[in-house]
Amino acid sequence: MLWEMTWSLVDQYGFSTNFYTGNGGNNRAMALVTEALKLQPCSPGFVDARNAILKADTVLYGAANACLIWKAFAKRGLGFSATQGSSASRSDGVQAFDIPPI
Repeated sequence: MLWEMTWSLVDQYGFSTNFYTGNGGNNRAMALVTEALKLQPCSPGFVDARNAILKADTVLYGAANACLIWKAFAKRGLGFSATQGSSASRSDGVQAFDIPPI
């Protein structure tokens, strides 16, 4: 899912070989994931992590990439209606391929 998001961001913003101060899609993906790690709860599940990445996009980029992020996660079964169940279990989640109504 993260690769799906990363390559969608690279398609949108290009790839920067400057990994430290670049502004390409690869830099944005790294910034989103790093910021999301600070925002997600302890012992997160996949839905928690997805929500934290969306929140990070709001904090860092004013939700400019929300649609792109939703599409990337929905493509892999972590869409709007997905439920994670317990973050301690791998078998009680429900996949979904939808995006939120916009």
